[in-house]
Amino acid sequence: MASAMSFITSNKGKLLLVRENYIYFVSKTTTAVKYWKCEDRTCNAGVHANISNVFIKTAGIHSHLQSPEQIEVRTFKQNIKRRVINETTAIAKIYDEELAQQHMSQTATAIMPSSYDAIIYTYSGLNHALRKMTPVLPKSYVFDIPTQYQVTLSDEQFILCDKTIHNKRLLLFGTD
Repeated sequence: MASAMSFITSNKGKLLLVRENYIYFVSKTTTAVKYWKCEDRTCNAGVHANISNVFIKTAGIHSHLQSPEQIEVRTFKQNIKRRVINETTAIAKIYDEELAQQHMSQTATAIMPSSYDAIIYTYSGLNHALRKMTPVLPKSYVFDIPTQYQVTLSDEQFILCDKTIHNKRLLLFGTD
């Protein structure tokens, strides 16, 4: 009986296979088969799937225990990174919201870093992802300000005035 396969992404954005609570990475791809190896480098187990990621067979036996809590933690971190890239919400707030929404096992909750530890250890990577999505500074005063930067987080108008007078741009920011 073949168990279900699912996919998560690595820290570097590569696809990882999850099957029977083990994590695999792509080792080799041919025209017909993808060879997945266990993420634990000391383990010789693997999975063969076709190019469409349909399970063919397993190869070898795992030399370590399953790690369902590591999968939960990776999924949690993946959700945070996705939200950091797609939203303008503060990273700490996203972390706390995702932690409240995620229904983790007690073991996964125990190995999760606290909010403070997460700020210290994961902010650099999340800030890097956020900076990639932030528009570059313009070289000219003739540019459009994206809508998401024209309002506050509570959807109040933030740009009160945007006029060009004698080839100089006047921007006034504020809230009521």
